[in-house]
Amino acid sequence: MNKRLMFSAALVIALLSANAQKRAFTIEDLYRVKGVSSVSLSPDGKTVCYTASSSDLKNQKSGSDIYIMNADGSHAKALTEDGKSSSAVWSKDGKSIFFTNYEKGTAQIFRMDLTTCETEQVTDYELGIGSPVISPDERYIAFTAEVYPDLGADAKAIKARMEKKEQGPVQAHIADKLLYRHWTSYNDGRCNHLILFDTQTKTYKDLTPGNYSLIFVVGGGNHLSILS
Repeated sequence: MNKRLMFSAALVIALLSANAQKRAFTIEDLYRVKGVSSVSLSPDGKTVCYTASSSDLKNQKSGSDIYIMNADGSHAKALTEDGKSSSAVWSKDGKSIFFTNYEKGTAQIFRMDLTTCETEQVTDYELGIGSPVISPDERYIAFTAEVYPDLGADAKAIKARMEKKEQGPVQAHIADKLLYRHWTSYNDGRCNHLILFDTQTKTYKDLTPGNYSLIFVVGGGNHLSILS
């Protein structure tokens, strides 16, 4: 067998082997891919924290945890392992991070000391919080929540009314305006409002009172935009 024939045979074998390894991308492959979001750079620019999301197709579950790594991409490690943590941002001194966790049933803000890895709960809003933004001096936390307009930011009163409706003998919904139903839930008279939490006085205030819902988006520079 001459050299040209040997080379051709080797090339054919290599191509057949490569084609045998190729296959279509499946739903199982998709679920094995981890998503990265909420990337936050430390004040000194040396460290990055981020949210990594994963899914379990077999058990039909998904979760997310907080990770930290050097800015060059080295030494990545998980700071949480409960699958219920996300949206981490750095403290102003770079020694701790604020993040959202819903292990206790509702989403709340926690603070983790990066030296000791000890955490403390910052908010205790019974309805849970959404799209949190922390002020530069770390005194205030703005977030979104679905409230009854006439009850403002009074989470206990809102929760009591919701429970009364759920336990009532009549389970009916009257749709008198759009959008009354969103995805798989009913608004039931509640509106999406912007709430401000004062970490010193431990008080909550409705910043957007009124019988209407607003859409909020967290943008760059740690600010929150009102769309409508």
